[in-house]
Amino acid sequence: DMQATKYWTNSVDNDEVFGPAEFETKEEALEDGMKWAREDNGKTVYVGRVNCFKPDITSYTGELLYGLQNDAEVEAGEQSAGYLKNVTDKDYNELCEMLQAAYDRWEKKHPEYKPDFFTVTDVEEFQVE
Repeated sequence: DMQATKYWTNSVDNDEVFGPAEFETKEEALEDGMKWAREDNGKTVYVGRVNCFKPDITSYTGELLYGLQNDAEVEAGEQSAGYLKNVTDKDYNELCEMLQAAYDRWEKKHPEYKPDFFTVTDVEEFQVE
């Protein structure tokens, strides 16, 4: 899922390709964009909010349980018929939270796998003075 951050970015004369620079405020992003536009004879500065990809592991919990049920059926046949069939919503949600927490710890331990891409929303256009 893409999640809005508190950061802003900018682009000069292109509303589809934004720089990797992140600014704390929209005003800082605009000021920086105007500086670059004046240096490069740019006509328009675009400023938008940075959105980062946050892996949602919880959406795979159902697939995991289904896979475990299939594995059990392959190994034990009909004897496994009731395996994981009656997981309560409370227990299912608990597993979702635990799986997400495990993934988040793993990603923190291996930052090279962290998403390094973003999208930009809430784009505003400013004409260079």
